[in-house]
Amino acid sequence: LSCCAHLSGLRRLQVGLFEEKNMVTLEMVEQAVEEGYQQDLLLPVDSGLLNWPKLVLDDEDGLRFRHGNPAAATDCDEGDVRVYGPGNQLLGLGEIGPDQMVYPKRVFVW
Repeated sequence: LSCCAHLSGLRRLQVGLFEEKNMVTLEMVEQAVEEGYQQDLLLPVDSGLLNWPKLVLDDEDGLRFRHGNPAAATDCDEGDVRVYGPGNQLLGLGEIGPDQMVYPKRVFVW
């Protein structure tokens, strides 16, 4: 920029779906760890993906997906989805193809 300006601080007010009102400081994290309640600060794994379409698979297709195989995804639009099994358990991230199958992109092992 050819100027003498500099940045002395940076404060994020929002990152994607995460807003300032839900953010915690490093000091709050350290205190939570000391007092043994750090789990209270953790958000669900899928909290950053709530704007992705949700696909729920039955037991059989959920098992196929967990093993890295494509599974049936009828009546879904093509594109990225967050994939759940019975009991609303997050199985992973997938991509629905033009053949109405969901292809695993990331599979979570719990």
